[in-house]
Amino acid sequence: MGGMKSMDLPAARRYALGRLTHDLPRNLFYHNMEHTLLVTEAARRIGLLEGLPEKELMLLETAALYHDLGFIRRYSDNETISCDFAKESLPGCGFQPDEIEAVCRMIMATQIPQSPQNLSEMVLCDADLDYLGTDGFAVGSSALRKELAGQGRLFSEREWMLFVLRFLKGHHYFTATAVRTRDDSKRAHMAAWQEQLLSMPTDEV
Repeated sequence: MGGMKSMDLPAARRYALGRLTHDLPRNLFYHNMEHTLLVTEAARRIGLLEGLPEKELMLLETAALYHDLGFIRRYSDNETISCDFAKESLPGCGFQPDEIEAVCRMIMATQIPQSPQNLSEMVLCDADLDYLGTDGFAVGSSALRKELAGQGRLFSEREWMLFVLRFLKGHHYFTATAVRTRDDSKRAHMAAWQEQLLSMPTDEV
């Protein structure tokens, strides 16, 4: 290896969580530290079940930790900024250019509509939207609505339900693990929201 530094995941983790703690806007009720930690945990769980080798798991965990750092600088197209943070800080954590490139490709794949090209990217995409198929769905949706309101995107109750339903219908999990463990629950959420929407008075504004 000729004295080449190896990936220091704890250092990368300290950097990412430090930036999220100190620099993230306080009005991000969904894309916050808790979300990043949940996504990182989900990514590792799905990655292990999908049989990713240890090095890929390390790169995946790094991408999960960095994937929303871009929100520090701007709300839209934040993935590009997240990659800038990765390119700036990861060389100092012993990451090689090809490893940083892999991390950035994973981050960019999470941009909606998601566009993963390999298994690691699929795992991160599924981890990022893991909550759609968990008990945290209602709380997550409510937090996202509050966050979007802070960005000037206001929804009536009916508009919000339609917005979420449209998103759920257009979304699909990529990995066999996520399909097996999250799809049924996601479909149940979808059915419940559909039912609630149908029971709403149509003149609700």
